[in-house]
Amino acid sequence: MLCDYSIKNLEISLDLVEKYKREKGLNFGVYPICLEEEIWPLKPESLDLVVSSLSLHWTNDVQVALVRILDSLVPDGALVGILNKKKFLY
Repeated sequence: MLCDYSIKNLEISLDLVEKYKREKGLNFGVYPICLEEEIWPLKPESLDLVVSSLSLHWTNDVQVALVRILDSLVPDGALVGILNKKKFLY
């Protein structure tokens, strides 16, 4: 599953993933979903891995977003994320 709040970013990312799959001879499904972290439509324990790169710090409520993401992970699932610390420094 590939998620982003921007349809354009999803298209770019999906193209990159498909190119990588062709180059490496990999065969797996990628399902693009346009969503925001505050509106989390995914079921509990439905994901093995969530990767967030420099986007969670833009949410209105980071704690709520993290709880929703963690709830959707299977018990041994992983969240890999990068936050921009500068936004939180005053």
